[in-house]
Amino acid sequence: MPLIQRHIAYPLSYPNEAIYKNSPAQDMLADTHFGSMVGVLNQLGYLSTFASSIFSDLFREAEELKARMETADARTTALVSQIPQVVSQVSSLSTPQLLSYDSVTVERQLETTTAKFKLSNDTIPAQLKAIYESPQLVQPPPDFTAVEAVLLPQQKEDNGSCAEKFSNPKFFEKHWLEE
Repeated sequence: MPLIQRHIAYPLSYPNEAIYKNSPAQDMLADTHFGSMVGVLNQLGYLSTFASSIFSDLFREAEELKARMETADARTTALVSQIPQVVSQVSSLSTPQLLSYDSVTVERQLETTTAKFKLSNDTIPAQLKAIYESPQLVQPPPDFTAVEAVLLPQQKEDNGSCAEKFSNPKFFEKHWLEE
């Protein structure tokens, strides 16, 4: 089931019902139509707001993709610049030398910068971050202070806090770093 972030309701749910509710019989159809048009104008306003939000998110994603593509282009260009050196070294070898891995030596000129990806609130995509921070969609973990008040100090020391056992946001990062 998809999560609905942007909802546009039925046109007659937006205008004030007083516009058409107590209208005389001869004006009821015209007033209802007027109320419906007010609702359609509200829908258009919401639609333009939602479109602006969607396209700004899309633009942000495109900018991030552009930066990644530029990095990939720079790395590919560096590899292509090393091809003539590799070709000259391989072409100077005889067939028996080519079949032996020991005779091929390639000097690697690696940059010391490495791209590291760390899971944090800064690396979460904007759409997921909005859902994660929404109090209607994500409930906080329960309060374990009453449970921890009953535990012995040795149990707390050996097992850690109850909240960490229930929900530990550092769990995957910890295991990832251990590997």
